[in-house]
Amino acid sequence: MASDCICVAGYNGTIATASDGCTPCPEGTFAGEGSGTCQECPGGATSAARSGNVSACVCPEGMYHDGSTCSQCAPVGGTSPLGSTNVSQCSCGQGYFRTAASGTGLTCDECAACPAGYAKVE
Repeated sequence: MASDCICVAGYNGTIATASDGCTPCPEGTFAGEGSGTCQECPGGATSAARSGNVSACVCPEGMYHDGSTCSQCAPVGGTSPLGSTNVSQCSCGQGYFRTAASGTGLTCDECAACPAGYAKVE
């Protein structure tokens, strides 16, 4: 009987008849097995299409997870790898330099553009 079927993780839908089907969850969402509904990743996080668990939700590049939400690295020139979990993973991107004297990680406004004729390379 079709109503006995459920959608696998990463897919949503309800199967009441044989003609019903499951559709993949889009990027930025997830669905557990049999949940029937794709849910948005929390706190500004993103995920690959067809994600089956909230643990697949990670902060995009240029952001880090601060314990409850994704926060931006320095708004000008700040960058971080996809899935960063700590401000210490933030750095100044190509063409920018760190203006803070010490410490790890970045806070707001700690990257500045290199002066004309100069460059910072990775």
